[in-house]
Order: sequence, then structure tokens, then C-alpha cells
Amino acid sequence: MDLVELAGKIRAGDKSELDQFKRLLVAENDLGTLKKVAAANWQEDEISIPVYERILEINPKDDEALGSLGLVKYLIGEDTEASQCLEKARKINPEGLEVLTLQAALEKRPDEKVKIYRKMLQLDPTNRVALHNLARLQKEQ
Repeated sequence: MDLVELAGKIRAGDKSELDQFKRLLVAENDLGTLKKVAAANWQEDEISIPVYERILEINPKDDEALGSLGLVKYLIGEDTEASQCLEKARKINPEGLEVLTLQAALEKRPDEKVKIYRKMLQLDPTNRVALHNLARLQKEQ
């Protein structure tokens, strides 16, 4: 069984496959496969965190993986770790969409969030996260 199949079984609730998943993950060097698994499982922190960490072992300068890892950390309440990911990612690519998404998530001031979402929309006018959150913030103001 490969990494993709194991991740699917874990996502479906079979936690008995976690050890096998982690053993295969350590040996996986194909960034394409790793990014595919991470993208499909970003909401499953038991899967996505070790996958993003493996990507960063292979390529420590992957700002997308840093931003995504930080976002997962933020979503599970690990704001300090999320902030650390943000700082590293901003040094690599301060204008990356994943970096800006994490920055907006961590930002406490609504006016600053609006600025970040607008910057995201300049880079990608169809970005659903920015469109949704900008509309929500504008209603609240």
C-alpha cells in the first residue's frame, strides 16, 4: 500500500495505519507525491503535519509548505508554532498566497486583515478564501 492509499484509510478513520504511514513517509522523497497527499489531507492534522514537515526536510525553503503547515497549526490552536512558520515563510516569499493566507489568519486587527485579503485578490482575483473573508469583514464593519 502506498502513501496516498494509507492517507485515505486514515482519513476514513482507520488510525491503525498511522505507524505504517509514518514509516513510508520517512522514505518518501518525491515532492509531487508529498504535496498531493498534503493537499488532499490538509484538514487532517495527523496526516498533514508530518507530510508538511517531511516536505520541509527535503526543501526547507518551500514557502508554500511553511504557510500551509502554519495554517494547520493555527487551525488546531497552536498559534505560536503558526507564527514561527509565518516568520520563516515571509523571509522566503512575503508575497506568496499561502504566506498571506496565514498572515491574515493570525492578524488580530480587522483593518489589517482587509488589506491582506485585498493584496491576495490582486495576486489571484478568484481566491475563495480572500473573497469570502473580505465579504464577511466588510459586513461586520
